[in-house]
Amino acid sequence: MDRRTLAWGLALFGLFGLMAALTLWHAWIAPPRELPRALLLIVTVGPLFLPMRGLLHGRPRTAAWATFLALFYFIAGIDHIATPGARAFGWVETLLALCLFLGSMFYARLEGRRRRRIIEQARSNQADD
Repeated sequence: MDRRTLAWGLALFGLFGLMAALTLWHAWIAPPRELPRALLLIVTVGPLFLPMRGLLHGRPRTAAWATFLALFYFIAGIDHIATPGARAFGWVETLLALCLFLGSMFYARLEGRRRRRIIEQARSNQADD
């Protein structure tokens, strides 16, 4: 298994892990008292659906944009770590956001290089003909 595939798997692990952790936390473990559960789930889990299709298809541009999204969840995880009742969830959220960030960043870099190499080879083969 090459590094590109490992990075892609790490990004997907972080994405789906965040979806599962946020859904479990906000729907069953610590549901909000003031807000409707559905609203909180839409606000917290909803943005994770935006890069899902591109990441599943292995698009490096989507992976690059997913790094920006991961930073918001990283900040939210740090905030939960500072909250006494949500420390464990904060660590889980922070680690999963870090997996999404690092996996997406390395995948975009490695896949971009691979695609550039393929294009250069095709151009050199075309020039030789």
